[in-house]
Amino acid sequence: MPKFTKYDDLEKYLTMLFPEILGRSRQVESVIIMAMSQAVYDVVYGAFETEEYVRREHDGGLSDIQNMGITDFGINENGEAYVIFENLTEGQDTLKNKLITDTIVDGIKNNWKTRPGPWTEERDFIGEAARAIRENPTELLDAFKNALVENGFIIK
Repeated sequence: MPKFTKYDDLEKYLTMLFPEILGRSRQVESVIIMAMSQAVYDVVYGAFETEEYVRREHDGGLSDIQNMGITDFGINENGEAYVIFENLTEGQDTLKNKLITDTIVDGIKNNWKTRPGPWTEERDFIGEAARAIRENPTELLDAFKNALVENGFIIK
């Protein structure tokens, strides 16, 4: 493990390693998954009770943790680290084989082939998950620290 005497050198080194360390951390991913799954329940499923269709929930639905994960990480052209986390749930019926996150979050009515209903309204579960993490970041910060320690960093 290299040692640094200048903050700028440490920052450059971390910027290069950070996306890969976090992008491969199952603990970091798990914290975000749980926040998103809860947000789906609160914002999407909590918006209305349905009799029009059966919600898939944890069985292939929007709250199914199997449909969520870190899909990319790296450094952009500005030298900034990024980690992309996505909910890759596909629809069924009229939205079969189509990702439904944008349709749900933005309330894209044209994507629904059925008559309008509360299911066509905007329900921003991504914003809710981000808000929940920002309001209580301890679990995610601990996961970040653990990911760094697992990769040989000593955190004091």
